[in-house]
Amino acid sequence: MTAAGQSGRFQVGDYACRIIPDGTLVYPRKSIDGPGADPASVAAMPETLEVPYRALLVDTGRTRVLLDTGAGPLGAGTGQVRAGLANAGVRPGDIDVVVLSHAHPDHIGGLTEESGQPAFPNARILVSRREYEFWHSPDLRNRLGTGGFIGNPEMENVMLAWLDRYLPPVEQQMELVEGEREVAAGVVMAPAEGHTPGHTAIAIHSRGESLLYAADLFIMPQQVAQPRWTTIFDVDRQSLVQARARMLERAAAEHAHVLLYHSGGMGRIERRGVGFEWSEINVS
Repeated sequence: MTAAGQSGRFQVGDYACRIIPDGTLVYPRKSIDGPGADPASVAAMPETLEVPYRALLVDTGRTRVLLDTGAGPLGAGTGQVRAGLANAGVRPGDIDVVVLSHAHPDHIGGLTEESGQPAFPNARILVSRREYEFWHSPDLRNRLGTGGFIGNPEMENVMLAWLDRYLPPVEQQMELVEGEREVAAGVVMAPAEGHTPGHTAIAIHSRGESLLYAADLFIMPQQVAQPRWTTIFDVDRQSLVQARARMLERAAAEHAHVLLYHSGGMGRIERRGVGFEWSEINVS
């Protein structure tokens, strides 16, 4: 894989890729201090964390694929995916496929324009069926806003508001995916449940090179070495730890580059004894 300086552009084989920053949002440290966390690692962090958001544009030469859409107006510094695409010379109508790794607010907030019209009018929008059905279940929707889901009523209200604001306008474009699915040549959605029940990672392969878009399988690079470290946002912690184990083994075996949606950005995962280590690569 070749990178091009500070532009956020790089190649995976013949495929041109570009990281599309969506901005940042500030989180309290306690939001990442969940089961399995190393107390010393948490204590070394500041009380508030400025967390970046990153979508990924993949151009196979025949198909333009956008992985996640950013947070929209979730915070004062978010909602920059559209501008990032413009900087890359790509119009919203040029996007052929949008893949949603999952339906948290910071991944679906770029699906529509401010007017409420679909932001990517010509795109097929793919999300796992399990993910879609989970967020639309009456039981969950009754819990959101009560504190009975992640323990934070305010965050739960935002989740519900974003689901109701950003998914209905694109229902006609949406395709629900089960299991693995090749969405373009060499671009494959792969189940990676746990962070949410239908969370999906995306594998990109071209001419013997590999990139794994891990989305929120890891929120922080520290979780590579400490894969049992979870946060308040993780729905099924046991499944998440299992999905991480599969990703770690795959990334190390394939010598793949890995892109995290949040902190850490691009890196490599390498074996260290019985565990794994993250090595960051600067392409942004």
